[in-house]
Amino acid sequence: MINDKKYCLTLFLLLLVFPLFSQTKKVTFKFPYSKQRKEVVKFELINNLIIIPVSINGSDTLKFILDTGLKTSIVTHLPEGDSILINFAQRKKIKGLGSGLDLEVILSFGNEISIGSVVGKNLNFYLLTNDIFDLSTDLGMEINGVIGSDIFENFVVEINYSRRKLILHRQASFIYRRWHKRRCSYPLEIHNSKPYISLPVVTEKKDTILLKMLIDTGSSDALWVFTNTRQKIPLPEKKRYSLLGKGLNGEITGWRSRISELIICKKKMPDVSTSYPDTNAIVQSKQLDIIGRGGSLGAEILHRFDVIFDYKNNKITMRPNQYYKSPFYYNMSGIEIEQPYKELPIYIIKNVRRHSPADSAGIQVGDQLVTLNRVSTITLSLPEIYSELRKKPNKTTRLKVLRNGVLIRKKFRLIKDI
Repeated sequence: MINDKKYCLTLFLLLLVFPLFSQTKKVTFKFPYSKQRKEVVKFELINNLIIIPVSINGSDTLKFILDTGLKTSIVTHLPEGDSILINFAQRKKIKGLGSGLDLEVILSFGNEISIGSVVGKNLNFYLLTNDIFDLSTDLGMEINGVIGSDIFENFVVEINYSRRKLILHRQASFIYRRWHKRRCSYPLEIHNSKPYISLPVVTEKKDTILLKMLIDTGSSDALWVFTNTRQKIPLPEKKRYSLLGKGLNGEITGWRSRISELIICKKKMPDVSTSYPDTNAIVQSKQLDIIGRGGSLGAEILHRFDVIFDYKNNKITMRPNQYYKSPFYYNMSGIEIEQPYKELPIYIIKNVRRHSPADSAGIQVGDQLVTLNRVSTITLSLPEIYSELRKKPNKTTRLKVLRNGVLIRKKFRLIKDI
């Protein structure tokens, strides 16, 4: 196994000297035909995240997560042996979510990006010399980076979650057509190239609070709520402490619980799964954020709608789709799984939450998952495995795991503990 992942990348760095103005040029996208009004790009939806095909400076097709919560795009990882031409600029240290030290990256200026037949010029991105996110292992497919605000600032962006289509509309000619009649619209506040929305939430004590939230397509969760804001939203009584995810500056821990209701499109979404991150994990990020922000609206909510982002007119339009009434289930087993070799269906238990159903059944870190509910994992993808662990509470889950060469059978029930 290669421990230092930065040696997996073959990068040809073009050492160019840029005048100052070239580093701040606006990204401009062009359609291949002057009269073309839109570009339709099919995407994959993995764990609520939008994965789109991207090419940088004429590279082979790469897979990027589309993230409204990110200002500057990030190249996280390339397959071993692949190469990409980038314009080297300078090393920087950047802040983000997490409680660790600032992250050192390479900032590259003036690159070209292709999405479908649309080409953009003057793209800046960060290059990670060490893939701290390890998105490929967590999602079970090759992920090369995360692309941020440049797309949203240059197009009216329509995300059709139900049909898995990203539609880039020319801003000057976009029209809200009649099929949008079931839509609802909200004003967007754009700050530092990121979109914010204010929506009412109902707390455990039945207080209704208007919460300003970052709209974050790069978060697979439903809601994040900050408890140290001026709204002083209290932690619910029923909660559990968990690892919530990874940020640019390390792991993010906090409480997982629920909010009683989220009111959106004049309807009440009940019992919404909600994360409450620790204060020390978000304090640095909030210093750079918009005043009054109280949390994030993630893709577990967004994928229940077909969405239109219109940054030019500071507006978001949402239309409920077939996922709208789906319950807010989550991984109730207590295990986290990784796929260390993306080309092979090998799944390893990487974490077991204390006192969880899996922990009580004796599942251990390092166990290899062989069957799940009598189905061989050779035939399953990582998202399909997690889907089984998110099903209805009290469902009996049967596993076979390989431990030190011995096949072991385990059984437990999925328990809704929050």
